Amino acid sequence: MEKNEDPPKPMPRKKSVKTNHSFDSSLNITLDDDAKVDEDQPKLNRQLSSQNKDIIQQINGLSLELQNLKLKQESSARKQSDLQKENASLTSGIQNYVQRLTETEEHTRKLEDDIHQLTLSLNQSREENKRLNDEHKKMKEEYQTLKQDHDQFASSLEAIQKENQILRESK
Repeated sequence: MEKNEDPPKPMPRKKSVKTNHSFDSSLNITLDDDAKVDEDQPKLNRQLSSQNKDIIQQINGLSLELQNLKLKQESSARKQSDLQKENASLTSGIQNYVQRLTETEEHTRKLEDDIHQLTLSLNQSREENKRLNDEHKKMKEEYQTLKQDHDQFASSLEAIQKENQILRESK
Protein backbone atom coordinates (compact mmCIF):
# COMPACT_ATOMS: atom_id res chain seq x y z
CA MET A 1 0.00 0.00 0.00
CA GLU A 2 1.24 3.43 -0.79
CA LYS A 3 0.26 6.40 1.24
CA ASN A 4 -3.11 8.01 0.58
CA GLU A 5 -4.30 5.09 -1.63
CA ASP A 6 -7.03 2.61 -0.99
CA PRO A 7 -5.67 -0.75 0.14
CA PRO A 8 -5.55 -3.31 -2.69
CA LYS A 9 -8.06 -6.09 -2.62
CA PRO A 10 -6.57 -9.30 -1.26
CA MET A 11 -5.63 -11.88 -3.85
CA PRO A 12 -6.41 -15.54 -3.36
CA ARG A 13 -3.66 -17.33 -1.50
CA LYS A 14 -2.58 -20.85 -1.05
CA LYS A 15 -2.32 -20.54 2.73
CA SER A 16 -4.74 -18.73 4.94
CA VAL A 17 -2.86 -15.82 6.40
CA LYS A 18 -4.57 -13.38 8.68
CA THR A 19 -3.51 -9.87 7.87
CA ASN A 20 -3.72 -6.95 10.21
CA HIS A 21 -3.78 -3.68 8.33
CA SER A 22 -3.43 -1.58 11.49
CA PHE A 23 0.34 -1.46 11.27
CA ASP A 24 2.15 1.65 10.14
CA SER A 25 1.42 2.44 6.49
CA SER A 26 4.93 3.86 6.09
CA LEU A 27 6.17 0.29 5.69
CA ASN A 28 4.87 0.25 2.08
CA ILE A 29 4.30 -3.50 1.98
CA THR A 30 2.12 -5.01 -0.70
CA LEU A 31 0.72 -8.48 -0.37
CA ASP A 32 1.22 -9.87 -3.89
CA ASP A 33 1.78 -13.44 -2.86
CA ASP A 34 2.93 -15.59 0.04
CA ALA A 35 6.53 -15.69 -1.16
CA LYS A 36 6.81 -11.93 -1.08
CA VAL A 37 5.27 -11.87 2.40
CA ASP A 38 7.66 -14.58 3.56
CA GLU A 39 10.64 -12.60 2.19
CA ASP A 40 9.44 -9.36 3.73
CA GLN A 41 8.41 -10.94 7.04
CA PRO A 42 11.83 -10.62 8.74
CA LYS A 43 12.10 -7.02 7.57
CA LEU A 44 8.55 -6.36 8.73
CA ASN A 45 9.29 -8.05 12.06
CA ARG A 46 12.42 -5.93 12.51
CA GLN A 47 10.51 -2.77 11.66
CA LEU A 48 7.64 -3.72 13.97
CA SER A 49 10.10 -4.73 16.68
CA SER A 50 11.88 -1.40 16.27
CA GLN A 51 8.56 0.43 16.39
CA ASN A 52 7.55 -1.61 19.46
CA LYS A 53 10.83 -0.70 21.17
CA ASP A 54 10.26 2.96 20.36
CA ILE A 55 6.70 2.78 21.66
CA ILE A 56 7.85 0.94 24.80
CA GLN A 57 10.52 3.60 25.36
CA GLN A 58 7.91 6.30 24.89
CA ILE A 59 5.56 4.48 27.29
CA ASN A 60 8.38 4.02 29.80
CA GLY A 61 9.31 7.69 29.42
CA LEU A 62 5.68 8.71 29.89
CA SER A 63 5.36 6.32 32.86
CA LEU A 64 8.47 7.83 34.42
CA GLU A 65 7.13 11.31 33.72
CA LEU A 66 3.78 10.30 35.23
CA GLN A 67 5.54 8.91 38.34
CA ASN A 68 7.52 12.13 38.65
CA LEU A 69 4.32 14.15 38.30
CA LYS A 70 2.65 11.97 40.97
CA LEU A 71 5.65 12.46 43.27
CA LYS A 72 5.56 16.21 42.64
CA GLN A 73 1.82 16.20 43.26
CA GLU A 74 2.27 14.27 46.52
CA SER A 75 5.10 16.58 47.54
CA SER A 76 2.96 19.58 46.64
CA ALA A 77 0.03 18.12 48.60
CA ARG A 78 2.31 17.57 51.64
CA LYS A 79 3.65 21.11 51.32
CA GLN A 80 0.11 22.45 51.00
CA SER A 81 -0.95 20.44 54.05
CA ASP A 82 2.09 21.70 55.98
CA LEU A 83 1.32 25.27 54.90
CA GLN A 84 -2.32 24.84 55.93
CA LYS A 85 -1.19 23.55 59.35
CA GLU A 86 1.28 26.41 59.68
CA ASN A 87 -1.40 28.86 58.57
CA ALA A 88 -3.83 27.41 61.12
CA SER A 89 -1.15 27.63 63.82
CA LEU A 90 -0.30 31.23 62.89
CA THR A 91 -4.00 32.13 62.76
CA SER A 92 -4.51 30.60 66.19
CA GLY A 93 -1.44 32.44 67.51
CA ILE A 94 -2.69 35.72 66.09
CA GLN A 95 -6.15 35.14 67.58
CA ASN A 96 -4.56 34.38 70.98
CA TYR A 97 -2.39 37.48 70.69
CA VAL A 98 -5.39 39.64 69.76
CA GLN A 99 -7.36 38.17 72.66
CA ARG A 100 -4.49 38.84 75.10
CA LEU A 101 -4.08 42.32 73.64
CA THR A 102 -7.81 42.96 74.08
CA GLU A 103 -7.67 41.63 77.65
CA THR A 104 -4.62 43.80 78.31
CA GLU A 105 -6.37 46.85 76.88
CA GLU A 106 -9.43 46.14 79.04
CA HIS A 107 -7.19 45.64 82.07
CA THR A 108 -5.33 48.85 81.23
CA ARG A 109 -8.64 50.74 80.96
CA LYS A 110 -9.71 49.29 84.32
CA LEU A 111 -6.39 50.30 85.88
CA GLU A 112 -6.74 53.79 84.38
CA ASP A 113 -10.25 54.02 85.87
CA ASP A 114 -8.90 52.78 89.22
CA ILE A 115 -6.07 55.34 89.07
CA HIS A 116 -8.59 58.08 88.25
CA GLN A 117 -10.78 57.05 91.20
CA LEU A 118 -7.74 56.88 93.50
CA THR A 119 -6.62 60.31 92.26
CA LEU A 120 -10.08 61.71 93.05
CA SER A 121 -9.96 60.07 96.49
CA LEU A 122 -6.45 61.40 97.07
CA ASN A 123 -7.54 64.91 96.12
CA GLN A 124 -10.54 64.62 98.47
CA SER A 125 -8.22 63.34 101.21
CA ARG A 126 -5.85 66.25 100.63
CA GLU A 127 -8.73 68.71 100.82
CA GLU A 128 -9.99 67.04 104.00
CA ASN A 129 -6.46 67.02 105.41
CA LYS A 130 -6.03 70.73 104.60
CA ARG A 131 -9.40 71.47 106.22
CA LEU A 132 -8.40 69.47 109.30
CA ASN A 133 -4.99 71.20 109.41
CA ASP A 134 -6.71 74.59 109.18
CA GLU A 135 -9.14 73.52 111.90
CA HIS A 136 -6.24 72.23 114.02
CA LYS A 137 -4.41 75.51 113.51
CA LYS A 138 -7.50 77.45 114.63
CA MET A 139 -7.91 75.18 117.65
CA LYS A 140 -4.24 75.65 118.48
CA GLU A 141 -4.67 79.42 118.23
CA GLU A 142 -7.82 79.18 120.38
CA TYR A 143 -5.88 77.00 122.83
CA GLN A 144 -3.08 79.55 122.99
CA THR A 145 -5.65 82.29 123.52
CA LEU A 146 -7.41 80.22 126.20
CA LYS A 147 -4.08 79.40 127.82
CA GLN A 148 -3.12 83.06 127.91
CA ASP A 149 -6.57 83.88 129.31
CA HIS A 150 -6.13 81.04 131.81
CA ASP A 151 -2.66 82.21 132.77
CA GLN A 152 -3.94 85.77 133.17
CA PHE A 153 -6.95 84.53 135.11
CA ALA A 154 -4.68 82.35 137.25
CA SER A 155 -2.39 85.34 137.88
CA SER A 156 -5.38 87.52 138.68
CA LEU A 157 -6.82 84.82 140.92
CA GLU A 158 -3.52 84.47 142.71
CA ALA A 159 -3.29 88.21 143.15
CA ILE A 160 -6.88 88.27 144.43
CA GLN A 161 -6.17 85.40 146.79
CA LYS A 162 -3.12 87.22 148.13
CA GLU A 163 -5.14 90.34 148.59
CA ASN A 164 -7.85 88.33 150.32
CA GLN A 165 -5.31 86.76 152.55
CA ILE A 166 -3.80 90.11 153.34
CA LEU A 167 -7.24 91.42 154.09
CA ARG A 168 -8.04 88.49 156.31
CA GLU A 169 -4.85 88.85 158.14
CA SER A 170 -5.41 92.56 158.62
CA LYS A 171 -8.83 91.90 160.15
